[in-house]
Amino acid sequence: MKKRILMILMLLMLFAACYPAGSKTVEVQPAPAVLIGKYTYYWTGIEVKELPEGAVSGRIGSVVPETVVPTHSDEANIDCLDAPYIYLDDGIALYLNGQWIFFRPE
Repeated sequence: MKKRILMILMLLMLFAACYPAGSKTVEVQPAPAVLIGKYTYYWTGIEVKELPEGAVSGRIGSVVPETVVPTHSDEANIDCLDAPYIYLDDGIALYLNGQWIFFRPE
């Protein structure tokens, strides 16, 4: 419950930060995302504590600017070049800043 509230607050802060003062339009940047195979996975902010047995499924091979949605497999719009990822039942876990973070497909 606390994680959901924290995620909602973070999203509200993101939207507020993207709203320029005095402007009547909102420019929203794409959410942190990775494209693996033909699926785009989006950042949830949830740390994965238990990982499945086995090796790493792959690594991020290229990074695009954060204002761009990834278009090639193993590409991300966050600074995580060569970061490992692991397939989960309902998404992927990507290793970022010393933590495995859950990304959900859309």
